[in-house]
Parts: sequence; structure tokens; C-alpha cells
Amino acid sequence: MAVKKHKKRKALSTDQLKKKYDFVVVYVCDGGWFTFRLNEWSMYQDYDWLELTKLDGTEIECFFVANVARISFGKDVKKQPVTDVLVLKPA
Repeated sequence: MAVKKHKKRKALSTDQLKKKYDFVVVYVCDGGWFTFRLNEWSMYQDYDWLELTKLDGTEIECFFVANVARISFGKDVKKQPVTDVLVLKPA
């Protein structure tokens, strides 16, 4: 009997990806979306599934590839510190 070898799941959130982006947004076909922070979650892709697992192993989220509309990566925008504004009145 021949034994089929399964392809290993491929990690998508490599160190280079984590250095470049802070979060990933998974958009599903029914109009919803899910946001995950890359410093807390690892992302893997199988043939039919997109799997996100929490780094401490407490949670797992799976999405069927046919139901995923798109995946986008983003970086948090650092806000400028609030400074005092000087208001000048005409004399």
C-alpha cells in the first residue's frame, strides 16, 4: 500500500513579514473581517485552510480558502504627540 506524503503547511508570517507589518486583516466573502496582530499570532496556509494560531497555543482560528475574499497587511500609524498650540490675537 502506498502512503501519500502530505505537504507541510507553510508559515506566512515570517520574521521579515513581522518586521514590515504589524497586523493582518482577513476579509471573508459575507462582508465580515477579522483583524490579527502579527506579534501575537502565527499564520499558516494549507491547501484548503488559512490557519491563525496564537503564539502561546491557547487559540486557533481557521478560514476556508474559498470563503476568504482577500487578505491585507498593515502597519500601525504612530500618532504625533499633542503639543500646546499658541493662539495669536491681532492687536
